[in-house]
Amino acid sequence: DIAKAALEELAERGQIKRVEAALNSPVAEVRKQAFETLEKHAKKNAIEHLVLALKSEHDDLRLSVVEQLAKRKDDKSVGDALAAALDSEHKGLALRAGEILAEREDVRAVDALTGLARSEDDKQVRRGREARALLGKKSSTAALLSLVHDAGVKDVAGLAAALGKT
Repeated sequence: DIAKAALEELAERGQIKRVEAALNSPVAEVRKQAFETLEKHAKKNAIEHLVLALKSEHDDLRLSVVEQLAKRKDDKSVGDALAAALDSEHKGLALRAGEILAEREDVRAVDALTGLARSEDDKQVRRGREARALLGKKSSTAALLSLVHDAGVKDVAGLAAALGKT
Protein backbone atom coordinates (compact mmCIF):
# COMPACT_ATOMS: atom_id res chain seq x y z
CA ASP A 1 0.00 0.00 0.00
CA ILE A 2 2.93 2.32 0.65
CA ALA A 3 4.29 1.74 -2.86
CA LYS A 4 0.86 2.33 -4.36
CA ALA A 5 0.43 5.62 -2.53
CA ALA A 6 3.94 6.80 -3.38
CA LEU A 7 3.59 5.93 -7.06
CA GLU A 8 0.18 7.56 -7.22
CA GLU A 9 1.60 10.71 -5.64
CA LEU A 10 4.44 10.78 -8.21
CA ALA A 11 1.97 10.37 -11.08
CA GLU A 12 -0.28 13.14 -9.80
CA ARG A 13 2.75 15.44 -9.60
CA GLY A 14 3.55 14.63 -13.22
CA GLN A 15 6.67 12.64 -12.38
CA ILE A 16 5.76 9.81 -14.73
CA LYS A 17 9.42 9.02 -15.50
CA ARG A 18 9.92 8.01 -11.87
CA VAL A 19 6.84 5.78 -12.02
CA GLU A 20 8.19 4.25 -15.24
CA ALA A 21 11.52 3.57 -13.53
CA ALA A 22 9.67 1.49 -10.93
CA LEU A 23 8.75 -0.98 -13.71
CA ASN A 24 12.24 -2.42 -13.22
CA SER A 25 12.07 -2.61 -9.44
CA PRO A 26 13.42 -5.85 -7.99
CA VAL A 27 10.21 -6.07 -5.95
CA ALA A 28 7.35 -7.66 -7.90
CA GLU A 29 4.64 -5.79 -5.99
CA VAL A 30 6.29 -2.44 -6.78
CA ARG A 31 6.45 -3.36 -10.49
CA LYS A 32 2.79 -4.32 -10.41
CA GLN A 33 1.79 -1.08 -8.70
CA ALA A 34 3.89 0.98 -11.12
CA PHE A 35 2.20 -0.69 -14.07
CA GLU A 36 -1.27 -0.17 -12.59
CA THR A 37 -0.48 3.48 -11.87
CA LEU A 38 0.72 4.04 -15.44
CA GLU A 39 -2.38 2.27 -16.75
CA LYS A 40 -4.61 4.49 -14.62
CA HIS A 41 -2.94 7.71 -15.78
CA ALA A 42 -2.55 6.75 -19.45
CA LYS A 43 -4.68 8.45 -22.05
CA LYS A 44 -7.61 6.38 -23.24
CA ASN A 45 -6.50 3.66 -25.67
CA ALA A 46 -2.84 4.68 -25.34
CA ILE A 47 -0.36 1.84 -25.33
CA GLU A 48 2.93 3.66 -24.78
CA HIS A 49 3.06 2.53 -21.16
CA LEU A 50 2.45 -1.06 -22.30
CA VAL A 51 5.27 -0.89 -24.82
CA LEU A 52 7.54 0.54 -22.13
CA ALA A 53 6.59 -2.18 -19.64
CA LEU A 54 7.15 -4.81 -22.33
CA LYS A 55 10.83 -3.77 -22.26
CA SER A 56 11.13 -4.52 -18.55
CA GLU A 57 13.81 -6.95 -17.52
CA HIS A 58 11.26 -8.87 -15.45
CA ASP A 59 9.30 -11.70 -17.08
CA ASP A 60 6.33 -11.46 -14.72
CA LEU A 61 5.62 -7.90 -15.80
CA ARG A 62 6.16 -8.63 -19.50
CA LEU A 63 3.74 -11.59 -19.37
CA SER A 64 1.17 -9.36 -17.69
CA VAL A 65 1.65 -6.75 -20.42
CA VAL A 66 1.14 -9.32 -23.19
CA GLU A 67 -2.15 -10.32 -21.55
CA GLN A 68 -3.17 -6.64 -21.38
CA LEU A 69 -2.33 -6.26 -25.07
CA ALA A 70 -4.52 -9.28 -25.81
CA LYS A 71 -7.49 -7.36 -24.41
CA ARG A 72 -6.87 -4.33 -26.61
CA LYS A 73 -8.70 -3.85 -29.86
CA ASP A 74 -6.87 -4.90 -32.96
CA ASP A 75 -4.83 -2.06 -34.33
CA LYS A 76 -1.36 -1.76 -35.80
CA SER A 77 0.35 -0.52 -32.64
CA VAL A 78 -0.93 -3.46 -30.58
CA GLY A 79 0.18 -5.91 -33.26
CA ASP A 80 3.59 -4.24 -33.43
CA ALA A 81 4.01 -4.49 -29.66
CA LEU A 82 3.06 -8.17 -29.70
CA ALA A 83 5.40 -8.81 -32.62
CA ALA A 84 8.24 -7.24 -30.62
CA ALA A 85 7.50 -9.70 -27.80
CA LEU A 86 8.07 -12.60 -30.23
CA ASP A 87 11.82 -11.97 -29.98
CA SER A 88 11.87 -12.50 -26.22
CA GLU A 89 14.34 -15.01 -24.81
CA HIS A 90 11.52 -16.03 -22.47
CA LYS A 91 9.87 -18.76 -24.56
CA GLY A 92 6.58 -18.63 -22.65
CA LEU A 93 6.30 -14.92 -23.41
CA ALA A 94 7.12 -15.42 -27.10
CA LEU A 95 4.64 -18.28 -27.30
CA ARG A 96 1.81 -16.28 -25.73
CA ALA A 97 2.49 -13.30 -28.00
CA GLY A 98 2.47 -15.70 -30.96
CA GLU A 99 -0.84 -17.21 -29.86
CA ILE A 100 -2.43 -13.78 -29.60
CA LEU A 101 -1.09 -12.73 -32.99
CA ALA A 102 -2.41 -15.99 -34.47
CA GLU A 103 -5.85 -15.25 -33.02
CA ARG A 104 -5.63 -11.85 -34.74
CA GLU A 105 -4.69 -13.51 -38.05
CA ASP A 106 -1.28 -11.83 -38.01
CA VAL A 107 1.25 -13.92 -39.94
CA ARG A 108 4.17 -12.34 -38.06
CA ALA A 109 3.57 -15.10 -35.52
CA VAL A 110 4.56 -17.89 -37.90
CA ASP A 111 8.35 -17.75 -37.51
CA ALA A 112 8.27 -17.58 -33.72
CA LEU A 113 5.70 -20.36 -33.46
CA THR A 114 7.71 -22.48 -35.88
CA GLY A 115 10.84 -21.97 -33.80
CA LEU A 116 9.01 -23.21 -30.74
CA ALA A 117 8.35 -26.52 -32.52
CA ARG A 118 11.93 -27.39 -31.67
CA SER A 119 11.39 -26.81 -27.96
CA GLU A 120 12.16 -29.50 -25.42
CA ASP A 121 8.88 -28.65 -23.71
CA ASP A 122 6.11 -30.78 -25.24
CA LYS A 123 3.43 -28.42 -23.92
CA GLN A 124 5.03 -25.47 -25.73
CA VAL A 125 5.32 -27.54 -28.91
CA ARG A 126 1.63 -28.44 -28.72
CA ARG A 127 0.54 -24.86 -28.00
CA GLY A 128 2.69 -23.55 -30.85
CA ARG A 129 1.28 -26.14 -33.24
CA GLU A 130 -2.29 -25.30 -32.21
CA ALA A 131 -1.66 -21.58 -32.69
CA ARG A 132 -0.20 -22.20 -36.15
CA ALA A 133 -3.18 -24.40 -36.98
CA LEU A 134 -5.50 -21.61 -35.86
CA LEU A 135 -3.62 -19.22 -38.09
CA GLY A 136 -3.90 -21.75 -40.92
CA LYS A 137 -7.59 -22.19 -40.24
CA LYS A 138 -7.98 -18.48 -40.73
CA SER A 139 -6.59 -18.84 -44.25
CA SER A 140 -2.92 -18.13 -43.73
CA THR A 141 -0.88 -20.01 -46.29
CA ALA A 142 2.33 -19.16 -44.45
CA ALA A 143 1.10 -20.89 -41.30
CA LEU A 144 0.03 -23.98 -43.21
CA LEU A 145 3.43 -24.18 -44.91
CA SER A 146 5.03 -23.82 -41.50
CA LEU A 147 3.13 -26.88 -40.27
CA VAL A 148 4.25 -28.91 -43.26
CA HIS A 149 7.85 -27.79 -42.78
CA ASP A 150 7.73 -28.90 -39.14
CA ALA A 151 6.40 -32.40 -39.82
CA GLY A 152 9.75 -34.07 -39.24
CA VAL A 153 10.58 -32.05 -36.14
CA LYS A 154 8.12 -33.71 -33.80
CA ASP A 155 5.32 -36.01 -34.98
CA VAL A 156 3.47 -36.59 -38.22
CA ALA A 157 0.27 -37.52 -36.32
CA GLY A 158 0.23 -34.06 -34.77
CA LEU A 159 0.61 -32.52 -38.20
CA ALA A 160 -2.26 -34.58 -39.56
CA ALA A 161 -4.43 -33.58 -36.59
CA ALA A 162 -3.58 -29.90 -37.07
CA LEU A 163 -4.26 -30.07 -40.80
CA GLY A 164 -7.53 -31.86 -40.12
CA LYS A 165 -8.65 -28.81 -38.12
CA THR A 166 -8.15 -26.41 -41.03
